[in-house]
Amino acid sequence: MEEGWSLKKLHKIILLSATYQQSSRNNPAYAEKDPNNRLLWRANVRRLEFEPLRDSILYLGGKLDLTIGGHPIDLSEGTHMTQKRFLAILNRYGKINLPTAPRRTIYGYIDRADLVEVLNTFDFASPDMPTGKRYETTVPQQALFLMNSPLVIEQVRNVVNRPQFKNQKTDEDRIRYLYQLFFQRLPLEEEIRDGKEFVAAHQQPEKNVMSDSGLRPVSNEIAQASPRRRSLAQPAPSRATRKPLSGWQEYAHALLLTNESSFVN
Repeated sequence: MEEGWSLKKLHKIILLSATYQQSSRNNPAYAEKDPNNRLLWRANVRRLEFEPLRDSILYLGGKLDLTIGGHPIDLSEGTHMTQKRFLAILNRYGKINLPTAPRRTIYGYIDRADLVEVLNTFDFASPDMPTGKRYETTVPQQALFLMNSPLVIEQVRNVVNRPQFKNQKTDEDRIRYLYQLFFQRLPLEEEIRDGKEFVAAHQQPEKNVMSDSGLRPVSNEIAQASPRRRSLAQPAPSRATRKPLSGWQEYAHALLLTNESSFVN
């Protein structure tokens, strides 16, 4: 009331308060007295919504476009099969790849009649009605998105290609850089040890001859057989193949799949 009922000044007071700026770090003494944090002695850990999660993935790869304003962008990563009647007919004769852009997710185009499925996967608010609070669900599709999405895989490759990563001299320095980039903290000694073992295990040369599509090794009997027999013995390779990730890219992907990467501490 003293500030003339200004909501902007009220927001400023709240945001600058010590309570609002607390971290989520645990305090055993306070946790014993107030285990449910009703007195707000720490910040509550919360999961990222889809918009900041996608922005974080692009930021990790160094590709997030921070341009302010402009036209809306497609969020479907170029793989969205539209349900609209005209384009649905065209999709029968070949998949329609819609344009994509590494811009902030807040500029994503929202079609109420044809909502991109990934938004529903991550509990996006319904555009057909006012929604004061989003519901949170935990479903396998969310983990599958982080494991297999072309957007995620591409940014994992970009993380290892960043000049800051390449300029690190030792494996320990590379792991520390990734932890500071992903989690804004330094890794523990056991985390450094686990990281080095993880990368070393993925950098070992393959002993068996593997096809690009990940098929089983070709045995000597089949390799020495006639071309016709080999063609009958081996399954047909998949049409679309993805270049395998390197050891460091696999490690960066593993860090991205952790809860710490998807939650605000």
